[in-house]
Amino acid sequence: MRWLKWGLWGLGGLLGLALLVVAAWVLSNIGDADPVPVPERLRLEASKLAPERNAFFLLQQLMAPAGVDAVAAGRASWQEMQAQNRLTREEMQALFAPRVEQVQAHPAEDPAAGEPAASMRLRAPDAAPWLCLGPDCAAQQLADVARLGEQRVAAAAWGQRCDLIVDQDLGYEEQVHDPIKVHSPVPVFAPLLDCARWFAADALLAFSGGDVIATEKALRRGAVFSVRVTEGSRTLIGHLIALRVQQVHLATTAALAVRDQKLARMIAPLLAEPLHLRHAAQRALIVESAFSRAAVVDMRAACKHPFVEVDHGSLADAGWFRTLPMRVQHLLCRHGIGTHPERTRQVADARWLELIDATGAGWEEGVAAGAKTHDTGLHWRNTVGMRVFGGGSGMFSGYIARFADAELHHQAVALAVQAAAQGVGAPDRAAWLAQQPVPPAQRARLSFEADGHALLARSHGQDIGGGNWKPERDAIRILWPS
Repeated sequence: MRWLKWGLWGLGGLLGLALLVVAAWVLSNIGDADPVPVPERLRLEASKLAPERNAFFLLQQLMAPAGVDAVAAGRASWQEMQAQNRLTREEMQALFAPRVEQVQAHPAEDPAAGEPAASMRLRAPDAAPWLCLGPDCAAQQLADVARLGEQRVAAAAWGQRCDLIVDQDLGYEEQVHDPIKVHSPVPVFAPLLDCARWFAADALLAFSGGDVIATEKALRRGAVFSVRVTEGSRTLIGHLIALRVQQVHLATTAALAVRDQKLARMIAPLLAEPLHLRHAAQRALIVESAFSRAAVVDMRAACKHPFVEVDHGSLADAGWFRTLPMRVQHLLCRHGIGTHPERTRQVADARWLELIDATGAGWEEGVAAGAKTHDTGLHWRNTVGMRVFGGGSGMFSGYIARFADAELHHQAVALAVQAAAQGVGAPDRAAWLAQQPVPPAQRARLSFEADGHALLARSHGQDIGGGNWKPERDAIRILWPS
């Protein structure tokens, strides 16, 4: 019996030790950090562009019915989004619940289809050759230029609104909600690409008609639009769409320049200045940090609400015992034990500043910092908060790579245009490239194929790989016609 007695003493000791550890953990996790202001560098900039000069609003309603004032309609739609942003999550869910239920019940129907204006809204062409993206897009469009011309005619009603942005010298400044919330309504960004394709189609059609002067003019207009949306974007998604706009413009410019030496000489000055996008990437990260803080606000609010089994699947059907860990976590959260929103926010802000500084130091540093994960196991203090924070880290390398690759694409196109303008023959292009004043980091990524008919760039996104990089869409390749 002695072994049983010692076993019980040992079991009791282990249980007592476990209770002491739990008690120590609880005592260490009572009380959040003292509040501190958001770092000045992470504060969002106020709007600087007057609404009547901001093409953002026109683009929000680019496809408004013909005859409608797109600017006024865009401002009204933004005001509606701002009103929705002032709602709580519960109020937002109640507002959209009927529409969600209708879509679920009749997925093939558009809940807004019965509205009089819906059937009159304009539409962008949704088929090739208009709708394409990637290094071979412009060549495909030139091969089917008759169909492209038909699509451009069909797009004229809204395409004229794109022209207004350049003709009236409108600026572009993406609007951002104040305050930013996790459920903030997202503006419409597809019209930016629609306008990019409109300007590209103008250049392609003018080129196919043999009008080099009109081609150069159309490319300049596309460049103006591309620069403005890149400089005026603020959110990460807004920047990523702006980089697609730039991709469309650069691919079109390169495809036409390598086919006509005179055109190449005319547009070479457009590409003389290198593209600098580190500040744009940092601006996007600053806004992302605001979304991170909004998630912490949501976490704080969720802790104050009663526990609700929101999952109607297996978890909710599993009974009270299966949900016990979640119930315990929620109980601790309500009392500020193990979940410290303020401490989580301060750690997150510090990490955002690290990522912003790394991006400012260079693209290699920024991509590496964006891949860094902070989910390094359990933390003694703020255990749940740090787990939540760590789960969202390591996600930004691909996004930062997109900015780096946009700079690389610009450099590749500038070189291709210079080679075409100087009449460098295919056998001499590799040697010519070696003599050009290219930054070392970009030079290491640029090369000509053996026959000299294609300039290739090994992109950062290609190095990272994964599902976000698709060669048919994202490869940087400039092909001279045979």
